[in-house]
Amino acid sequence: MKNFPRFALCGLLLLAPATLTLSGCGGGSDKPAIPVVSRTDNFTLSNGQNASLVTRTAGRDVTGMLQILSEPTRESAELPVGLPLGNYNFVGTFEAPRGFNVLGTFPNGRDQFQATGQLPLPNAEGSYAISVNGTTVRGAIPAVQAKSELSG
Repeated sequence: MKNFPRFALCGLLLLAPATLTLSGCGGGSDKPAIPVVSRTDNFTLSNGQNASLVTRTAGRDVTGMLQILSEPTRESAELPVGLPLGNYNFVGTFEAPRGFNVLGTFPNGRDQFQATGQLPLPNAEGSYAISVNGTTVRGAIPAVQAKSELSG
């Protein structure tokens, strides 16, 4: 009986590595973390409205908002009626390294918009096509250093 505590201690020490190994099972993944990239790109619509595309990409998913920041300043055959001022959330897909295809709804709940295009790179401009009710406006997103935040 005197030796029981020593045997118990030895047994516990022998089982400790197995316990530590088992506690890690099923809790993690060998897959690397998917980087999350947040950015804002500013551009001007063909009717002179200033806009921003705020995106958050993670793998093939993209969320964000289309911001219409100003009233139209000129006539445009492509976009005869200005888009309403405001921030409009969207969800969609991202095709690395730059492609996006998103859907959103204006606050009236009836009009949906679809935006597709390529996000800009430091040395290459991007592009967009925004469609609302059968009308599509296309243009360029200037090649500027986008403010990005990486997190994993």
